[in-house]
Amino acid sequence: MSQSTNKIFQFWQELKRRKVFRVMAMYAATAFIIMEAGDIMLPRLGLPDWTVTFIIVLLIIGFPISVILAWIFDITPEGVKKTESIELARELEEPSVTVKRRLKVSDVIIGMLVVVVGILAYPKVFRNDKATEQVKSLAVLPFKNLSGNAEQVYFVEGMHDELISDLSGIQNLKVISRTSVMRYQDTKKSIPEIARELNVDVLIEGSVLRMGDKVRINAQLINGSTDVHLWAEHYDYQIQDAMSLISKVTRDIAAEINIVLTPKEKERLTNLQAVNPEAQEYYLMGRYYYYKLSLEGALKGREYFQKAIDADTNFAKAYVDLSNCYSMFTWYGEIPRNEASVIIYRLLNKAFQLDDQLAEAHQALATWKFYHEWDFPGAKTEFNKAIKLNPNLAGNSEYPLYLASMRRFEEAIPEAKRVLRLDPFSYLSNLVMALVYSLADRNNEAMEQYQKMLELGLVDSSNFYYNMEIHNVRMGMYDKAVKATKKYMALKGDSPDLIESLQQAWEKSGPEGYWLWKLDQLKGKYDKYPLIVARIYTQLGLKDKALDYLEIAWQKRERMLYMLYANPDWIPLREEARYQALIDKMGF
Repeated sequence: MSQSTNKIFQFWQELKRRKVFRVMAMYAATAFIIMEAGDIMLPRLGLPDWTVTFIIVLLIIGFPISVILAWIFDITPEGVKKTESIELARELEEPSVTVKRRLKVSDVIIGMLVVVVGILAYPKVFRNDKATEQVKSLAVLPFKNLSGNAEQVYFVEGMHDELISDLSGIQNLKVISRTSVMRYQDTKKSIPEIARELNVDVLIEGSVLRMGDKVRINAQLINGSTDVHLWAEHYDYQIQDAMSLISKVTRDIAAEINIVLTPKEKERLTNLQAVNPEAQEYYLMGRYYYYKLSLEGALKGREYFQKAIDADTNFAKAYVDLSNCYSMFTWYGEIPRNEASVIIYRLLNKAFQLDDQLAEAHQALATWKFYHEWDFPGAKTEFNKAIKLNPNLAGNSEYPLYLASMRRFEEAIPEAKRVLRLDPFSYLSNLVMALVYSLADRNNEAMEQYQKMLELGLVDSSNFYYNMEIHNVRMGMYDKAVKATKKYMALKGDSPDLIESLQQAWEKSGPEGYWLWKLDQLKGKYDKYPLIVARIYTQLGLKDKALDYLEIAWQKRERMLYMLYANPDWIPLREEARYQALIDKMGF
């Protein structure tokens, strides 16, 4: 053995004799435990971000110090003593067999400890990219409100909604919509159960703590199938920078799941327009009320969105959501369509001036043109823009219904299924799936979809039986249609005598008796329900009268007339010149 090799061997033996390796292993194990405990406890204690960094720096500095001390000193039964030199040690007596055995046992324990720490630390030190490389879908679970203040719910839900919105703008990622994840607000279900129900790869859990003008968000990424935590981080920002904070979280999550952002996506998430803090508060409050999806919620939402605009006239999203409130007012009959149209165009034009790449603005305009103006080419253009800008947008649920209304069923059905995957538990996406099947005359599948909605609690029983009547009639199954109508009437509170009169009419004259009985129930109200009267006359074979009432429906601008071109109920009329003229007049 060469002299240099011999010196290295002696140095190695000296390190072992002075127990330096043992100290290194013990220090690494202790440091790992401290970092793990800090990762869990420090965010809960509300300590600032630099606390973790400070602890890591201290542990790094302490490592060489512990090695030096292990070289110089030794712990003996008599206390801490300076380690004897190797020459002196050789003069000492050989340790007893018992001491040797103890040393061997302790060495085994230390070795096992090193292995365990290595296994635990491996996912953190040597990140396993395979755990996240296949991530193509995720869901953001409702954030926890750590403040315990119920008045901050609007802010917590607003941050949750903004994160979903930012993530959904990433083209190569499927993001479950807000409506569907909110059902897990207080769930007892496990992560794997939720992931299976939503059909996603990973879940994001988070919490929000607002303290005056400071905001802390904790976020963690969890493997949906294994419940393994892949990543966790916490963020501290000033309240006025809350939107920037959400964009930072979005970018970090995209990096963790190996999603490569396009240049446009990077620009959208980094070059954020500053929003007046007061306007931001009003906007989040407006969203909180608007999401109640009621007339009262829309009225309250309008109040706050207008305040947001007054506080910051350059807040594009506030204009869009205010326009959506007016659109909802039209559905509820709160204001006339023409009056709402003037306001909506003014608001959306302003939003486009501020940001013509805002998918929500194009979606709002597409929906208005489709449902209320019957501007089908214009609606198509705006739907396409919205989907190109954000394919995950929850509002895109109207697009498959547009396709079905144009009789483009080969496109509408896959698109409706895609939207349903993004928002599996929302009323609107499930209803659109049922309506697309209905317009395509796929009645069994439509009924199965309504059955699913009933089981999910998205429709009540009376609504369910109302739709069962429609589809059973189309399939010529009048026995089932009559039963469905009778159940609908009973749930609606109609008298037993009235229900019995329907049964007698059916038993006496079959389908004709059934339709004449329904027509009799509308006596004096024909002009109020022109589409229902037109359907009855169509079933009775009285085409001219049916067309008379379709034209009345057109004059009254009945909102469900957007389905005239595709609805199977009007198949017997499709060869009639008056029907064709009406189709042309509506612009199909």
